[in-house]
Amino acid sequence: MNTSKLFIFSLIFLMAYFCNAQNKNGKPITRTYIKLSDWKKLNKRSLTKQDSLNFLIRNNDTLVLTDNKHRPPGVSVLYTYKDSNFLDLYSKTAFRLKNDSTDNSKTTRYWKKPLKVFFADHISGSVKRDFKRFAKSTIDLIDSLSIDFVRNVEDSNVVIYYDDDYNYESRMNRKQNSAYYMHWNRSQISKLSIYVDNTYFFSDKLRLMEIKRLFIMGLGHFQLLDGFPCDSYFSKCISQEKKLSDLDKELLQYHYDYGICKGTDYKTFKAQHKRAKKILKASPNNRMRFFHPFYN
Repeated sequence: MNTSKLFIFSLIFLMAYFCNAQNKNGKPITRTYIKLSDWKKLNKRSLTKQDSLNFLIRNNDTLVLTDNKHRPPGVSVLYTYKDSNFLDLYSKTAFRLKNDSTDNSKTTRYWKKPLKVFFADHISGSVKRDFKRFAKSTIDLIDSLSIDFVRNVEDSNVVIYYDDDYNYESRMNRKQNSAYYMHWNRSQISKLSIYVDNTYFFSDKLRLMEIKRLFIMGLGHFQLLDGFPCDSYFSKCISQEKKLSDLDKELLQYHYDYGICKGTDYKTFKAQHKRAKKILKASPNNRMRFFHPFYN
């Protein structure tokens, strides 16, 4: 294999800061950007006019073009391959696609810190017990997540409450029969509130079903889809017998898989997979990788 082909097959996909470009010969090159604050820690010299010409603004951060020897601390992980049909389904739910001009700028939402769940006063012991079992078994599917249950609301980042309870999230529309509201910072979810009208959902079974459904949606701000089996948690179809299907589990696991970029926009997501598949097709035995800086 000649040098140019070797370079193509050894491309590193940098999480969130990967940029595509071509040199004069049409060969792909990789540019590495790091935060301005990190650049200052790594470089003893002052910024030059040339440095400032290569600034990139992303999510209110100023990024500076650097070489790979100045790459920040992080971990390199094997790229996770999925076929086009799966990627299409994943994109629709995780990016909440509407098939309009806003799609390319949409980003995914995900948890990075452990989930700490607080139950309000009116939630019954049986609902708490059954939800704990469900939530733990679901989070156990995801290597990078953990969950705990706390007694004090100030220790929590997930609050579950009924219509009879204190209104823990004033921005939630309680005119609905159920809803969830989340806070995030640069795509990372920091807080989730789940509200259920316990008059409309008149039995513990119905309340538990609705809490489970909203909890799954709150793991990634997922959009419900048409065409899924009615008992799927990713289906728009209303059912009292929801269960995590194999496809549901695969979608959740992929969303938190470090073999993809986290919090990237849809345009970048498409471009990365298109390039990765092209390279893998040319060299099926190649080991593609993503780089994840520790500060993300």
